[in-house]
Amino acid sequence: MPIVEWPSTLVERIASDHWVLFIGSGVSASCQNKAGDSPPDWAGLLTILSELIIDERHRKIATRLIKGREYLAAADHIQYSVAQEHNIGAYNQAIKLAVEGPVGDRFKASSLFDTLLDLEPKIVFTTNYDKLFESASQNEFATHSPTSTDVCDALRLGEPVLVKLHGSTDAISQAVLTRTDFANVVTKGRELFDALAALSLTTTILFVGYSLDDPDIQLVLQAVGRSGMTPEAHFMLAPRPLSPSRIPVFRESYGVSVLTYPARSHAKAEKALVELGKLVLGARERRAPAPL
Repeated sequence: MPIVEWPSTLVERIASDHWVLFIGSGVSASCQNKAGDSPPDWAGLLTILSELIIDERHRKIATRLIKGREYLAAADHIQYSVAQEHNIGAYNQAIKLAVEGPVGDRFKASSLFDTLLDLEPKIVFTTNYDKLFESASQNEFATHSPTSTDVCDALRLGEPVLVKLHGSTDAISQAVLTRTDFANVVTKGRELFDALAALSLTTTILFVGYSLDDPDIQLVLQAVGRSGMTPEAHFMLAPRPLSPSRIPVFRESYGVSVLTYPARSHAKAEKALVELGKLVLGARERRAPAPL
């Protein structure tokens, strides 16, 4: 029995190259370095950053917000507190170190990246800061920052495009983590977000590496999502939430159909994507013209 019942509409849209891949921190979390460590999830990253706060009272507030899964509020509070203590430099470097790994033992792209690349995406968006996708794809995608002004030209030309929607470790001081960061990048990167909104109306997006609680993807979907799209427009492969009520919320609020796998199981997520790849390959073979 398959792990995920992949909808035929999604399979056909990938097979016809009428889709966009959108990857989150869960994909990077499948990677390791030689020490066996992996990049942190949202809670892990915020915990690392909260430890930079010198004021004990403010640090305890950050801890409470993180434990309550109020990740955006925690991010806002941490960045504000660190700035008040004139320690933004350490804050930026802590983000870079957390997502890249220590110098001399960086995280390496996992086989999950290869599985996603086997689907042959041409357009990839990510909210990740790391450069693991670039490494896995051997830099075959033209990379665009949140404020890129030529991404639309690249899309029209059909070039392989990677859009790092929340910034990159190449310019870590511009990384998007808080509500204010996101508001600023939406304003400064209006052309890019207009392009994403257009893609959300004209193609199918497959989200991989997100949970339904991740605030980064919720902010993106609030900006470009469309409620109750019919027929099914977009899909998200996500760990099974504690409450199944979350699933129809995403469909009705953002037009995203959620396909689930057991929580805390990267291996099953990858196996499900391997199964998707086989379905897509079969669809592409059926589409291929018969030899003369």
